[in-house]
Amino acid sequence: MLKKFAVIIFTLACFTTFLTIQQTSRYHLSMKMTAIDARIRRQRAIHTDTKLTHKSGMAMEKSSSNSNNARQIDKLVQKYYNNLFATDEYKAVGPKKRKPDMNNLLIPFLFYNMGPNNLFRIFKESIPIIHMMNRTLVVPPFHHHPRMKRLNEEDQSDKTVEVDVDIFDQTYRSFVETDAKKTVDMKTLQYIIPAIPIKRFHSTCGNKINTLITCGIVSGKRASGLTHFKQVTNLTVGRVFKVEHLKDVSSDKEWKMNVMTAVQNTKGQKCVGLVLGSKCLGSRGAWFRHWRSFAPFVRHPPKIQVLANLFTENVLKGEPL
Repeated sequence: MLKKFAVIIFTLACFTTFLTIQQTSRYHLSMKMTAIDARIRRQRAIHTDTKLTHKSGMAMEKSSSNSNNARQIDKLVQKYYNNLFATDEYKAVGPKKRKPDMNNLLIPFLFYNMGPNNLFRIFKESIPIIHMMNRTLVVPPFHHHPRMKRLNEEDQSDKTVEVDVDIFDQTYRSFVETDAKKTVDMKTLQYIIPAIPIKRFHSTCGNKINTLITCGIVSGKRASGLTHFKQVTNLTVGRVFKVEHLKDVSSDKEWKMNVMTAVQNTKGQKCVGLVLGSKCLGSRGAWFRHWRSFAPFVRHPPKIQVLANLFTENVLKGEPL
């Protein structure tokens, strides 16, 4: 009996000791795991801080690089202007810019189902006519190329203005650029003709066009593109005055006669529009006679000119395209 009792006591003692050892082991293991977890968390925190510091450093480096690039571009733009204004064409007109006459404004209407290059061509074609009419040129808004990607760091102040552009039987959604300085070199343009951005036009005219002069044939695709332009700019037209064409004659008398007729029909009107349809200008030769003196002054923005020059120098090694 005593033996059995002793065995039971011994067994209980062993079991109690086992439980104590287990609890102690678990405690030490828990403490060790806690220490390991703490070490892992510290390592993760250090790693995260390192990643954040790296990202921050990369962002600062990118910002610094962009800032340096911007300064370099600005220097090249200034050099570009210095060289340009030293040419005979600019010396001949002098450094004085033409002041705008806010009582005689004219905006060329564009066809918003053509690419930017065609829009710029139509814009250029209107300049000699506007100059001959002795009016201030309003630079119209241009839509971006539908396939052009927008960079994150780009100024997207125009991103709320959009238009559907129909090119090659496909419709693209495109942004419209209302900042004249992003579409044309205003500094050089104002040497040859008084010019203002469309924002100043709206401040004077609101959305009202007193008379829209149409020259040539405006039908089909051009009529559709014209409708898009009116919708985007919110311009409304009071009346339409039609000029059949600016005929190609060697003396240019008919050119001037038709333009002067348009001048008489818009006399005293602040806000006038111009649409150049097909078969308006006659032959290219006739128009080029008027355009020749304007060509050196109608340019893309200076940064575009500088980047194009860098591409020619670095990639094409100075060879013409």
